[in-house]
Amino acid sequence: EFPLPEAYSVRTVDLLVRLPAGYPNAKPDMFWTIPRVTLTNGHVPQGATVTENHGGRSWQRWSRHWTTPWRPGTDGLDTFLVAVRNEITKGI
Repeated sequence: EFPLPEAYSVRTVDLLVRLPAGYPNAKPDMFWTIPRVTLTNGHVPQGATVTENHGGRSWQRWSRHWTTPWRPGTDGLDTFLVAVRNEITKGI
């Protein structure tokens, strides 16, 4: 029940984060949601047009390539989730 802002067609989603090989030294770069999300204007969010199967479920992939450097030993899942929330809050 990950909450989404009013800019989206649904108000809560299941959120999937896959940690890359090498984590916590390697930075995650994408996240996935169920159900499929559109903006209230009907557009698909930027970088979220692909569907992938994980764990027997079809997830909407949000492709993000973060420009903020990853700081091993400082950054972790908590800081990645802040970045996810910031991206979602943009509503684009």
